[in-house]
Amino acid sequence: MSDYRHLVTMMKEKLNHQHIMVIGDVMIDRYVTGRAERISPEAPVPVLNWRGEKIVLGGAANVVGNLRSLQCKVSLISVCGKDTEADELENLLAQLELSNLALIREEKRFTTVKTRFISDFQQMIRLDKEHTHWIQSDTEQNIISHTKKILSSQTIDGVILQDYNKGLLSKKLIAELLNLFALYKVKVYVDPKGLNFFEFRDIFLFKPNLKEISQALQTVESTDENHLFEISKDLTGRIQCQKLMITCGARGIWIYQEGSGKLYPTSPRMVKDVSGAGDTVISLAAASYAVGCNDDEVALICNIGGGLVCEQPGVVAINREEIWHELSHHSL
Repeated sequence: MSDYRHLVTMMKEKLNHQHIMVIGDVMIDRYVTGRAERISPEAPVPVLNWRGEKIVLGGAANVVGNLRSLQCKVSLISVCGKDTEADELENLLAQLELSNLALIREEKRFTTVKTRFISDFQQMIRLDKEHTHWIQSDTEQNIISHTKKILSSQTIDGVILQDYNKGLLSKKLIAELLNLFALYKVKVYVDPKGLNFFEFRDIFLFKPNLKEISQALQTVESTDENHLFEISKDLTGRIQCQKLMITCGARGIWIYQEGSGKLYPTSPRMVKDVSGAGDTVISLAAASYAVGCNDDEVALICNIGGGLVCEQPGVVAINREEIWHELSHHSL
């Protein structure tokens, strides 16, 4: 039996015992499909003849879906509007049988919905319905209360903070949450966006993509390993994270810790859609580290999982059996 077959066996045995908390911006991804066969007489735009539509979990809710696909126990704390889309979101989440769900509804907020109009697998336009103003102070306190309740009553093996700049993770809330997680000695995994990029300090793992870290540090977007080393040294010096993971698209994944970094190449893929790949990677990273995987194993698992979802159109949760199959047959 190869080391990787042993790894698959270990993960299958341990993942369902891991409890991961997710706090972040949830959303719905809606897909309207049809066929564009003519131009509108009203304006020089195509007319899409409706064929069907579907909704799936997006943002932090997609992270939750990925973790449940891995059979982890999951608790979710998030914010949405008081609208029909919130009902749709809650119905989708109810199907996942979460350990804890706190979906706090605010009056003056839309539930974020990204609607994509697609003809013959080609996205024509995306319509976003959302509010990005900061959540109310009483909502912040509600989030803190739910977090304290879960931490004090259940064992949490890791927390994912999933930031999409939709107004949930303010500087104040980030600081309060990080203090709580430090108190309970819970590992924190962060998938950041630009607005509060440098606010996530003293965490276990920080996972920007190459574009995000390049913009934050105002530097060139390069996968040269010397360059990756320098920007990793710069960023970890600022936020004091234990591990830095940079997703580099087709080049793979870079992991840096304590002055040492390594670029893990990925296998060639027939990429159809990169939407949701970052959600998949942070989910796999948290789950893999939680069961005791090392950096080499985590990078391999994340490369496989991220690659697999990119081969599917739209935002999809991972298929764990496909990951186990590729991992089992991966050459040493």
